[in-house]
Amino acid sequence: MTRWFVAGGAGFIGSHLVHRLLRDGASDVVVYDNFSAGQHWHLAEVRDDKRLRVFEADLSDTDALQAAMEGSEQIIHLAANPDIAAAVADPGIDFWRGTFLTHQVLEAARTSGVARIIYMSGSGVYGDQGTREVDETFAPLLPISTYGASKLAGEALSAAIATSSGCVAPRFGSPMWSVRARRTVSCTTSSGS
Repeated sequence: MTRWFVAGGAGFIGSHLVHRLLRDGASDVVVYDNFSAGQHWHLAEVRDDKRLRVFEADLSDTDALQAAMEGSEQIIHLAANPDIAAAVADPGIDFWRGTFLTHQVLEAARTSGVARIIYMSGSGVYGDQGTREVDETFAPLLPISTYGASKLAGEALSAAIATSSGCVAPRFGSPMWSVRARRTVSCTTSSGS
């Protein structure tokens, strides 16, 4: 049985994933969410499950993040800026609520010796392709929004951390928009945990 940490686990996608992890027999699931977009009611059905722990905190709080992640074996990072349109008025929001917080999660995972980090990317990494179908081998990746650029930066950070720490860092696109899974970055060494 696996111990999971889900950043953004109270959101729409994250909560469905948490339900599935518990149904499939996870020994421990930590939900870490600031509830800016996530909802308590998304977790209502599993709230009393003894294997579930919910931390209402921000990923920018390094100490709280590190403490909540302690003992986790696999991490799923779904948290991001929930208001993509807000970047029109405040382009920095996707750096601070996306790229920077992804770095926070990856660094906490690295220092905790987590063996696997799963990062949720998004269709924004491909830029505007109109009706053109793209897959994980499509290049060049030229995002046209700060949200897409932040997701692409998250992929690059995940790959770099995976390579330097010896963990595995697959990433996937949002199923909401039918984006195919992106390549998996895996290392030839294990994390030792």
